[in-house]
Amino acid sequence: LGAVIFSDEEKRKQLNAIVHPEVRKEMLKQRDEGVSQKETFVVLDIPLLFESQLESLVDRIIVVYTTPELQLSRLMNRNDLSEEEALNRIHSQQPLEEKCKKADRVIENTQDLAFIRKQLQNILNEWEHT
Repeated sequence: LGAVIFSDEEKRKQLNAIVHPEVRKEMLKQRDEGVSQKETFVVLDIPLLFESQLESLVDRIIVVYTTPELQLSRLMNRNDLSEEEALNRIHSQQPLEEKCKKADRVIENTQDLAFIRKQLQNILNEWEHT
């Protein structure tokens, strides 16, 4: 399926039109449950947040950034993709640099998990007191 939708924009749009409304409905249900339960933070993991123009659904945005080289390498390794297949997926989204400009905070994902956790904890600590 990935090979088809990431090489044919029209088919990708068709699939998104079928899947995204149901995903969005469930996501909003879970968000609203967290809010009603007075959770300190409710996290929505939305890879296509900007592409789908869903910024209004959230109060703050964190973008996880890595270098283009690492992004390509990790995607190829994780999904066992060729370079062309991975680039098709990457190019179907806004560039990470553009997403970073729109974010409230950026987490750098170029090192180990402890480095990422520390950045996230710093952001959450700051936001908890604002």
